[in-house]
Amino acid sequence: MFRVRCQYPGGSRVVMEQRVQFGWVARRLGLRPALWSTVAGTIQGLPATLRGHKGMELALGSLPRGLSFRCRGGLFSNLGATIASGDAAFDERFCLGGDERLALALLDGDARRRALALSARMSLRLKGGVLRGRLRRPGVVSPTRPDAVIWFQSLVTLAMALRPGGRPLDQRLLDNALDDPSAGVRENALRVLMISGEPRVVETAARAALIGFSARLRAVEVIGDEAGLQDALAELALTPAASPALRAAAMRRLAVGQIAPGDGAAVALGGLWDPDPRVRHAAIAVAACARVGGEPKVEDALLGVAGGDAPALRRAALQALAVMGTRRALPRLIALSQSRALSASERATARGIAARLRPIDASEAAGALSLAEVEGGGLSLTGGAGALSLHGEREV
Repeated sequence: MFRVRCQYPGGSRVVMEQRVQFGWVARRLGLRPALWSTVAGTIQGLPATLRGHKGMELALGSLPRGLSFRCRGGLFSNLGATIASGDAAFDERFCLGGDERLALALLDGDARRRALALSARMSLRLKGGVLRGRLRRPGVVSPTRPDAVIWFQSLVTLAMALRPGGRPLDQRLLDNALDDPSAGVRENALRVLMISGEPRVVETAARAALIGFSARLRAVEVIGDEAGLQDALAELALTPAASPALRAAAMRRLAVGQIAPGDGAAVALGGLWDPDPRVRHAAIAVAACARVGGEPKVEDALLGVAGGDAPALRRAALQALAVMGTRRALPRLIALSQSRALSASERATARGIAARLRPIDASEAAGALSLAEVEGGGLSLTGGAGALSLHGEREV
């Protein structure tokens, strides 16, 4: 016979009641209790473990390992908070970490609302692909008071929503970018799509950002070719009404594509003097990628940024000038290489760029010395003046 030892009067009755309640909850969830404190099984295809020690806790597995969150509260509650969903209420209640693309795709409006509702009654934690919900005070559980069962069933629904399923993440991100009730989530989803999404989805998102958000945006016509994608991104990058984060994301996506030099120059000029440093960084990347060296305005703007006050922007501008700089930048590069406002490494970079440009510039001056093109290491006079040569026969 099962016997419980307790150190206080009436304790055995309390423990037996808890055991009966635990078994009833387990059966209602589709689990078969073997021990009174722990039972394992599956719920709707998810590995599940129900524990009855110090309250009741349900753990559900087989969820994405790249996503983690937990309820805030306590001394170390903010550790691991690396990303924000954009939903102020959710971010205030939960500490969110892991893969931003995965989080923004899976935590849609319904999932966030359910998590917030559950957090009012239980502590939630998702880590290592396991979602745990603990009811510290489950109260009296019976067929007439099935509160604990209802909360755990809602936890199962949340876990099912967090499974990627068969739909691509880009499509889920696009749905959130178009229809999520939180403006912050829509913007974050768009920003992530601009950087890593498939071209067809990115174009749809970019055009959607230009004309606003509503359910009718699902009917936006997608051209699907590279030209249509570049046009949509360039238009978004040059739209003042768009947020700096979205403009910067569109520019960075352009920087990894085949943008035409003319379009690249327009986008770069539109962002190089933007007050937001994220936009300026992205514009520098576009200038370097599009090789817009034939555009004096872009080159002048990069030289101005290279002599500016922001060290990170200075380094990025110098790297871009190393790719697309021309001889007309030589005097200003020499001045930068001697400027005490720049660090020693930045001055060295400017000197290196100037050194690469200087021989090209000198080669057009007749009578100048240059390395011979016929044999490596030889010297010859340029422009046909004189007959000095250090290769082949010696001429006087």
